Amino acid sequence: MISIPDFLNELISYVIVLPAMVLCYLPIGKQLLTSPWKLVILILGVFSVTFTLCSYVTVLWHMDSSLLFYLVMVLFFLIYCGTLRANTSQCLCVFVSVCALMGYVSNFAQVMDSVFHPETTGSSVTISSSLYGLGLGVVLIGLLAWVLIRFGSKLVNQFQTRKIWNCMTLLMAGFLIASISTQPLDFSYLRDGFLPFYCATQLVLLILQLSLFVFFYLTVMSMQALEAERQRVRLLRMQEKQFEDQQQYLAETSRMRHDFRHTILALKGMADAGKSQELSDYLDQYIHDFPVNESVNYTGSLCVNATLNYVASACRTEHIQMYWRISLPDPCPIAEMDLCTILGNMLDNAVRACETVPEADRQIHLTITTMDEPSLYIVQSNSFDGNVRMRGGRYLTNLPGGTGLGLESIHATAEKYHGTARFHHEGKIFSTDIRIPLDLEK
Repeated sequence: MISIPDFLNELISYVIVLPAMVLCYLPIGKQLLTSPWKLVILILGVFSVTFTLCSYVTVLWHMDSSLLFYLVMVLFFLIYCGTLRANTSQCLCVFVSVCALMGYVSNFAQVMDSVFHPETTGSSVTISSSLYGLGLGVVLIGLLAWVLIRFGSKLVNQFQTRKIWNCMTLLMAGFLIASISTQPLDFSYLRDGFLPFYCATQLVLLILQLSLFVFFYLTVMSMQALEAERQRVRLLRMQEKQFEDQQQYLAETSRMRHDFRHTILALKGMADAGKSQELSDYLDQYIHDFPVNESVNYTGSLCVNATLNYVASACRTEHIQMYWRISLPDPCPIAEMDLCTILGNMLDNAVRACETVPEADRQIHLTITTMDEPSLYIVQSNSFDGNVRMRGGRYLTNLPGGTGLGLESIHATAEKYHGTARFHHEGKIFSTDIRIPLDLEK
């Protein structure tokens, strides 16, 4: 038989997981794959059984509760990732950060237990320290809820670059290790005058962690503002080029229209005189000299047209064959700037890649369509010299002056709309497949 008081003590020790769960979901709640009520039912159902079973096993076999506690957290992380659209790097960063915060909460709860219950030793978790931890966790939720929902959600929803999230995870892991390694296992040294220093140390670490996340948020927002400005400048440059082409075309056709009356009179004179050969030669020359408008209205979007015409002009200059089939939905729920970011980066890379092969082999195939389901498909392939650099399954740039951020930007923009972007190559053909769901409100 197991001891009921020991069982209840172990069961209550898991309550600190509950505020941790709430804190994990607050900044990432908009990425839920299910309704909040279904999620609550799932978590309560799974962890009611899990907490009970772990408590029973701990008391029955006199196991170290820390081991089972860590297994419970691993189980929660798996459920956490499985219930969200966010990528694993984001989920892991938020999870580790919250674990670090709750580590300091647990340490402060232990301190409170040592102060209010001098008879405790700190060798095991007591009911009182668990309840202190729960109370401090609720207070932390109250202090951070608005910040996490407003600013944390913005950070998670708008920034998907995995490398930076992974770097942030490593930093947060350092704070997690610090909170675990400084856990007070023996209250005697706290009662020997070390308590103020210990509390100050924990408070400094907590403030440092929160300050680091504020710095992370401000840095990311600055990066995104700079990138948005760069994209606006780039788009304005494309639109300026299209405007100049249109102005040149209008100027050339204006001269032709001004001389048209004289042209008609000349044609009538040659026709009346029966000079058929001279008439034919005159028409051939007229057709040859007539200006051609190279700007094409691919879609109903001026921004997308400017981007595609800019790339088309570059293709003509570099003697690249274009095989394009463009069909955008009207209206398109994807922001024009984001769509131009995808197309601009993708086609810029394609043009520069084509420059590495002989002119006879240069080609870019592009298809934009919605097909039969509410998703936008952007499928593009281009020729290149066959040389690739990869690391960790990701492509690195081979292009002179390239930053390697183009594919990362495409991937991040697709993920922003819960879409996917895949890059692959076969021989000397590089392909990009992008799918973005259009029913974004669901």
